[in-house]
Amino acid sequence: EEIFFKLSVHSNSSINVLGIKSIIDMMGVQGWVPDVCVIDYADILAPPPGKMDVRDQINATWKQLRSLSQELHCLLVTATQADAASYSRKLLDRTNFSEDKRKWSHVTGAIGINQTPEEKELGVMRLNWIVRREGEFDVRQVVHVASCLPLANPAVVSTF
Repeated sequence: EEIFFKLSVHSNSSINVLGIKSIIDMMGVQGWVPDVCVIDYADILAPPPGKMDVRDQINATWKQLRSLSQELHCLLVTATQADAASYSRKLLDRTNFSEDKRKWSHVTGAIGINQTPEEKELGVMRLNWIVRREGEFDVRQVVHVASCLPLANPAVVSTF
């Protein structure tokens, strides 16, 4: 029997990137290697071992996530929060980071999820590249997405 999906659930701040890597390594010994690893969400992972200030812990976590995706040759997807200024912005950009801007240094790409109250009422949101390592991008260019969040069923209604 072929297994396509595995789930590992952990409470907030109870596992760090090294713990996740250990679980994935054990799965690899059993012959299962992920194509995609989804972490919900990086900001609530336990800090890496050692004494560091909070910003350095965040930076180390994001560096370790990048390393994990490189070692596994897989897509690693996670989320982070934006700063308080993002609540009044129509479009997120690189200035809307929480805690430490170095997060952007370690990602291959970061997509902003943008939505006005009117768009929320209509079930529409706008996605934009905030960071993109490979290829040109314009942070002002958006793709519109219609969604049915109760069904977790987004539908792209435009393209970049």
